[in-house]
Amino acid sequence: MTSQIDQAGDLRTWKSYEYIGPDHRYHDVHYQIDGGPAGGPHIWSDDSMWSIDLPAQPQAILPFIRYQHWLSEPPIDLRHATLRMTLRGDDLNLHGGHCLFWVVTYAPASQLWHHTYQPLTINNGDWAEPTDIQLLPNPEHWQSNSTTDVSAPKGGIVGALGACFSYGISFVGFSRKVTGRLSLGNFELLTDNTPSWPFIFNQRRPNAPWLTVSRDRQKKSSPLTQTPVLRLHDDFRLISEAVPFCYLAYLQSEPTTHRRDLKNAVLMVQQNIDWLDTKGGKVGFFI
Repeated sequence: MTSQIDQAGDLRTWKSYEYIGPDHRYHDVHYQIDGGPAGGPHIWSDDSMWSIDLPAQPQAILPFIRYQHWLSEPPIDLRHATLRMTLRGDDLNLHGGHCLFWVVTYAPASQLWHHTYQPLTINNGDWAEPTDIQLLPNPEHWQSNSTTDVSAPKGGIVGALGACFSYGISFVGFSRKVTGRLSLGNFELLTDNTPSWPFIFNQRRPNAPWLTVSRDRQKKSSPLTQTPVLRLHDDFRLISEAVPFCYLAYLQSEPTTHRRDLKNAVLMVQQNIDWLDTKGGKVGFFI
């Protein structure tokens, strides 16, 4: 059996999710080297870092979220995997809600599923006993964030567990926003599955530099911060001869004559928009 075990450094790859209108924000969790279960490391987030995900049905709060690509890892197959974790609340008020584990996939469509069969145990003021859960692909153990069975994405929980892009901890069933602090320690996922997906995932392939078409009609390198984030201001140029008109904010050319096969590929983009007025237009991907 292979395993993904949260060591001290891996705990820092978790974030907390805040829904802000049509946008969202991921907050870095607070990391402490001690004070966790058996005196070990732990992370925590509080109500200043999370909010109700209003479009979701049922409405949920995601105090802890992790994407596989934040670990530079492909999606993971969690069918029949074993989940172990320890939680703690401090002044945590669930307002009638409960705490669950959840998974997300984007193949072939965006799906989020809450594991309702076994709610997670939280003690207020001290660490709870470790929770062990077997993640079975049984539809009766899970609830989709879709409003009806008809609208539930194709593939169901079997597909979501088989190609899990993201997972974490949620609050659901509350009467109003959950308040207080939630801490996580000793997180562990155990699986002996070898992923086999109908798409290519090769994030580690070296890429050509990203460019932008600027107002002076010259391609120039997009500014790169110390972290791997590309930031642009309003210096991209309107391509007026295109129909429809467009701006090429970010573009990339293949460094060789070998083409890249994007058939059945999965595109993942995390964007942060500041003061962007699209004038009724849309932001899209192009090839």
